Amino acid sequence: MNASRGEAEDRPDVPSSDAKPTHHPAQGRPNFTATFALRPYQEEDESSVVGVWHRSGRATYSFLLAWGTLTPAMAASVFREQIRPRCQLWVGTRQQRVVAFLALNGSTIDRLYVDPTEWRKGWGRQLLQHAKHLCPAGLELHTHQQNTGARRFYEKHGFRAVRFG
Repeated sequence: MNASRGEAEDRPDVPSSDAKPTHHPAQGRPNFTATFALRPYQEEDESSVVGVWHRSGRATYSFLLAWGTLTPAMAASVFREQIRPRCQLWVGTRQQRVVAFLALNGSTIDRLYVDPTEWRKGWGRQLLQHAKHLCPAGLELHTHQQNTGARRFYEKHGFRAVRFG
């Protein structure tokens, strides 16, 4: 599926951290603690990012034979040779551990992956909001037609299918 999003409506700034209230009875009021951070990719993130990409791809793409044979070493090579040189990268971290990443190639979302242990915890939404903030004129992306979870996610966030192929 090729998808696109037209002009941006509201593009709130993506915070560097999100707060989640926890209740401390002794204090009688919620105490906000940081649960995540979004920051630019750093060289030392490479193995963590490749790990997130590999685990998420294996969990998602059971319908693609290539993912069944892609080793972590092969994924690292693809990342180093094809993704990192042509994309701007951001990582989502929980307690300083990389759990998600976004790769933008111009206004195209080249990759947006979240570690399976962190699925449905808001990482995709935060990374997508960041991409929208960086590209206010609109974004494009490609996802597999069989990847119904990703299609639902992107459609929920204003993308529409342009073409299937």
